[in-house]
Amino acid sequence: MQSVTPPVASGRTLWAWCTYCAGFLLFAVVLTSLSREFGGDRDVGDMPIVAVVGLLVVAGLGFAVLLPGLIRRSEKSILGSRILLLVVMSGLAARLICMTSEPVLENDYYRYLWDGAVVAAGYNPYEHSPRDIIRDGETGPLGRLANEGEETLSRIGHKSLTTIYPPFVQLLFAVANVIQPWSLVAWRSVLLVLDVVSLFLLIKLLDLTGRSRVWAALYWLNPLVLKEGFNSAHMEPALIPLVLGAMFLAATARNTASTVVLALAAGIKLWPAALAPLIWRPLVGSPFILALNAIVFSSLMVFWVAPLLLSAPLESAGLKAYAEGWSTNSALSPALEKSIKWLLTVASIDTVEANVLARFLVTGVLCGLALLLAMREWRSLDDLIRRVSVFVMALVLLSPAQYPWYALWLAPLLVFWPHRAFLFLSATLPLYYLSFHFAARDAHDVFTSVVVWVIWCPVWMMIAYGILMDRLPAGIENRRVKNAMRV
Repeated sequence: MQSVTPPVASGRTLWAWCTYCAGFLLFAVVLTSLSREFGGDRDVGDMPIVAVVGLLVVAGLGFAVLLPGLIRRSEKSILGSRILLLVVMSGLAARLICMTSEPVLENDYYRYLWDGAVVAAGYNPYEHSPRDIIRDGETGPLGRLANEGEETLSRIGHKSLTTIYPPFVQLLFAVANVIQPWSLVAWRSVLLVLDVVSLFLLIKLLDLTGRSRVWAALYWLNPLVLKEGFNSAHMEPALIPLVLGAMFLAATARNTASTVVLALAAGIKLWPAALAPLIWRPLVGSPFILALNAIVFSSLMVFWVAPLLLSAPLESAGLKAYAEGWSTNSALSPALEKSIKWLLTVASIDTVEANVLARFLVTGVLCGLALLLAMREWRSLDDLIRRVSVFVMALVLLSPAQYPWYALWLAPLLVFWPHRAFLFLSATLPLYYLSFHFAARDAHDVFTSVVVWVIWCPVWMMIAYGILMDRLPAGIENRRVKNAMRV
């Protein structure tokens, strides 16, 4: 007979969920309230950065420590449907609360709004950098837009570079502009719709893997997702449903549809292209279908990448600048570059730059990992998700640029593989915002030499500990068997 959680225990579990959800809503309210102190006209040194970081760290610790255990207690609860409804409504309410918040220490959304206006007006967003548009003023080709969106244009970061964002996400920017020009709320509305699709897909994937739907809370009630997706309004919530959709379609043997959806994901961020060999692995025995999928995918990738590389002068191309020199919030990347620089010096090689070689090395490792993960055919959706998770975890850990919102690539996958080290990123990654606090006080070295290690060392230590504990019992058991055989 199947065991059922006693009604009293289920009632207590429901109250525990009510408490957690109330805390999540309180977090959204406090974050939104504090965000009013981060307006564009305020001096960074006067902003309550430490208070916001403290709030984010506490919320992240609560998430990593409390939520996985609460979910496990609820897997077989007779109140599972009520808990799921509570989770869905609480996460939705928190997102709506953040819709009118001021983005905390972020300005990427200005580029989104500008690009959306350019595309909606029928212009090429890759042709002119914001600096050139401001210089040309009303006499330039985008003079009318420059006048209408003067405030947005003036606050874009890295004005000397053309946009880095691929064409498919440009379409989403344009949709937000059609809803309401120059509106952050309109862009957040687009993200909200796509995030609801992500929740729906997570529930469908949980059903296919035989897990409780309550595990979706690990994404839907993640404070880092709320901060980076709906306060900072980064584009990651637009990427997530496409990656999930590609896995869902691949697992249900809709291979061509999976290829198209994966290509659309690469039209938002380019890295999902590395998942193509894994998605195509079941097609190895069908060369014609595999070739057809490869042609479709390659054609879309050319369409995504060509405008980024060809529409602007090389010196102002955003993608080139990002690929060659972007590095932030990383402890590993500077250490790797210093090591390579030392080796080049010892070998008397001065024709290669250490940072370029380091990036080639990391890219090679990630490409090799992607191919290695595709060597064996995956046999189940669980197997596919686990392999995708391994690649994304490596991508997050090895990327020279380790912004907090990059961890959102991994957030939905933790629903299926809640690795403790990566759950705790929700608590350590918000320390990234201390870089603004120290920079405003001419002490940015404190961040680069101390804080980045505080962010990433716990993650690496927990990964190492997990590997050790996974292997140690097997090693002990093997020794016991050998001793028994000797006797």
